[in-house]
Amino acid sequence: LLEEFPSAGFSGVDPSTGMREVCAERFVDYPNVEIKEGDAQAIPYPDSSFDLIVSSLALHHVPPERKPDMAREIARVLEPGGRFIHADPFCGVPGDFADPEKVRDVVERLVAKALYSLDHGAWEMMLGELQSIPFLLRGDGEYIITVEEWEAVLREAGFDGFEVQALPPVDLVKVISCRLNGT
Repeated sequence: LLEEFPSAGFSGVDPSTGMREVCAERFVDYPNVEIKEGDAQAIPYPDSSFDLIVSSLALHHVPPERKPDMAREIARVLEPGGRFIHADPFCGVPGDFADPEKVRDVVERLVAKALYSLDHGAWEMMLGELQSIPFLLRGDGEYIITVEEWEAVLREAGFDGFEVQALPPVDLVKVISCRLNGT
């Protein structure tokens, strides 16, 4: 985004001090980038502050019961007609992890991604993907839901115009793009 829109202002929000420090160091030479403490349920900006919000590999950490509040908070800081782009892992079976079909779906997707990493020489990434399986199955800080479940939460918060794109190499990570009603 910085390359495409070099004169735009950018804001990063993260609850982790370590991640904010990494971002601050990475963007130290960009005066148009601001990094603040916050999270998707308490974004430290006034209403209608942004015309675009992008989240990448982060919101699966929000428990399902808190996703509606998070979607409303994103809508609050997004100007009417603004876009929200969300890239994250998604499963293909709705419901909770008491359902063996959902467990199988998530395990198969994560193992496929881990095997892809192994086949391409990314040993540490493969290990990380395999190590995440118990956290996902226990709902311990990782909460993967279906695209349709996410769309329902976002629609209730005022979003529409959904576009979904799967990111190769395996059917795990998808990008949801939508706009806030009001254009």
